[in-house]
Amino acid sequence: MRLRNYLMLASILTALCVFAGCDDNGNGGGSPDAANLIDGGDDVDAEVEFDAGDDVDAGEEEPEPGEATLLKVFMHSDETKIYFMNMEVISDAGAEDYDIYVSHIDGPTFEMGAHVEGINLGNETGFHDVEEVPETGYEADGENLEDLVIGISYRDGGSGTTGYIMTDNVYALKLDYGEEGVKYAKIQVLQAMGGEVHVLAFLQTDGTRVVWTQE
Repeated sequence: MRLRNYLMLASILTALCVFAGCDDNGNGGGSPDAANLIDGGDDVDAEVEFDAGDDVDAGEEEPEPGEATLLKVFMHSDETKIYFMNMEVISDAGAEDYDIYVSHIDGPTFEMGAHVEGINLGNETGFHDVEEVPETGYEADGENLEDLVIGISYRDGGSGTTGYIMTDNVYALKLDYGEEGVKYAKIQVLQAMGGEVHVLAFLQTDGTRVVWTQE
């Protein structure tokens, strides 16, 4: 009777040991440690805090678009000289401080001052869509009509009485103002009829070639 009870007790202890994962010495074997399951130990990586810091570039602010000025030249009253720094048309026929002179060589003819160079950008890109003028390629006016950068290339047919047909060309200008530095501008002749010429112009006063404008 005692032997049977002993054998039953031994069987129960063996079953418990197998369930608990005991090794031969009665110690826990390969089952995971409860503390590690709860705590996570070294097996759980701490959350990495993301610091944008210097790794993320905020980016440079985009420049605000400038505002173009509509200048009106009146051929019959000698208001024919344009000074872009003040965005004005000078009525003094003898004035020497000007950037563009609209002469009468062949109808309204655009002649640049000695300190001005230009490029005919053509008409593939609209005035307001020209956001930056070129760095190089500027030329001064020559002596003959066909050697003028602007001259009469702004028109293609028509007449002063009925109105000239515009080519919609845009012109980039590089103006050397001496102590005030080099400035860049863009212009477009919008209308020429009855002695009145309309010019859309923008001068970038900060010395950069950015001439982005809004309509």
